[in-house]
Amino acid sequence: MKSAGRLLLILSLSIMTGCSTVKGWFSDDDYDPREPVELQKIDEQVKVKNAWSRGIGDGQGDGLYKINPLLVNGNIFSASAEGEVASVDAATGRVRWKRDVELALSGGVGHHADSLFVGASEGAVMRLSADSGAEIWRA
Repeated sequence: MKSAGRLLLILSLSIMTGCSTVKGWFSDDDYDPREPVELQKIDEQVKVKNAWSRGIGDGQGDGLYKINPLLVNGNIFSASAEGEVASVDAATGRVRWKRDVELALSGGVGHHADSLFVGASEGAVMRLSADSGAEIWRA
């Protein structure tokens, strides 16, 4: 009896998967998923006002890598290629702390728990306190 049930299940699944391959049974024949959908006009406009702006070091320098800021719990953590790392209050733009890690950085800031991580172009990795910017370790 078990084998009859399994056979019925396999037969049912085979028939159902075959149905999806037959064009026009369950879909609109005029629909082509490769064609772009016509865009809808949007009349609403939003005026954007720059609340504050802050620069950290000289940005990403001449490197081919991209250094992006990181937003965590209302703080923006940012780094520059020449080794500046900073924490900025996202609401006010006030710099909470800024530190020179004395390494040429090759990427943005990573975050876990209460720690920040930055990587240097020579391969070093550094862990900083997210609260104060103090160095915890480097390897």
